[in-house]
Amino acid sequence: MINKKDIEARNQTNPEPLEVTKTRALITDTFKDLEFIEETHQYFVGEDELPPVSTVCHGFQPYVDWDSIAENKAAKLGIPVETLKEDWHKKNITSTSCGSKTHWFGEQMMNLFIGREVQLPFQYTSDGYMIPYAPKEKAIEAYWESILSNPRVYPVMPEAKIYLREIEGIKIMKPYAGTFDILMAYKMGDGRIAYSIHDYKSNVDLKNDFNRFKGNHLLEPFTDLIDEPLSIYSIQLSLYQLGLQQLGLEIVDRNLIWLKEDGTFDKVPVPDLTERLLKTL
Repeated sequence: MINKKDIEARNQTNPEPLEVTKTRALITDTFKDLEFIEETHQYFVGEDELPPVSTVCHGFQPYVDWDSIAENKAAKLGIPVETLKEDWHKKNITSTSCGSKTHWFGEQMMNLFIGREVQLPFQYTSDGYMIPYAPKEKAIEAYWESILSNPRVYPVMPEAKIYLREIEGIKIMKPYAGTFDILMAYKMGDGRIAYSIHDYKSNVDLKNDFNRFKGNHLLEPFTDLIDEPLSIYSIQLSLYQLGLQQLGLEIVDRNLIWLKEDGTFDKVPVPDLTERLLKTL
C-alpha cells in the first residue's frame, strides 16, 4: 500500500518543477467561473449552460431505438418490457454508483500526491496509508505505484474542469464543458515540460464485438471508427485536450487507465483527434 511518507520522500528528492506548479494555478484560475452541478450533471459559465463532453461525444453515434430493442428482448424472455427496463435502470444506477466511488478514491489518492487534504477518513489511516477495499481501487493503487516509481512524471491535478467556447479567437459552434480525472506533467528528454491526460475507465470491455462484427461505425467525421467505448473515449480525451491547448499547454498523449476486476490496470493510449474535431465544432 502507498504511504504518505513514500510520497513525501519522492517529493523531497524530486520536487515538481515550478512550471508544473504554475500550470496548476493557471488551470484553476482560467476556469474558476465554471460551475458544475453534480446532481444534474450541468455546467454553467455565468447564465450560459454548456453541454457536457459526453453529449458532444454521443452526437457522433448513430441513433439506436432502445424502445424497440427492449420490446424484442422482453418478448424473447417472456417478461413485461417495463420489468426489463427497470432491471436495466437498476444495473445502470449500481454501475454509476460503483464507478463514482472508484473515481473518488482515485481523486483522493492524487490529493495525497500533490499535498491536498485527503477526504476519505475511513480509508486514510492515521499512519498515512490509503486503504483500497474494492478490486478497482486496488487497480488505482497499482497505477499510482507506477507513478511513484517514475521520477519523470509529476501529478498536476485531479478532476480538472475545463470548457471551450472559442479557440484562437474563433467561436466554437458547439461549445462544451467537462471534467477529466488526471493531468500529468512529463519531463521530456530535452528538459521541457509537456502534459498528458489520463482518465479512469471501469468498463467490462472497451471494445464492442457485436458492432465490430456488424461493421457499425460512428458518424462523420469518424466513420473509420467502430461504435464502441474505445472510440467514444478517444473523442472524449481529444475534447479535453482542446480545452487545455487553448492555454498554450503542449499535450503529448492521452491515456485511458482501464481498471479491471482482478485489481490490475491497463494504460491504453488513444489517438489525437483534435484536428477532425475542430472541423465539426
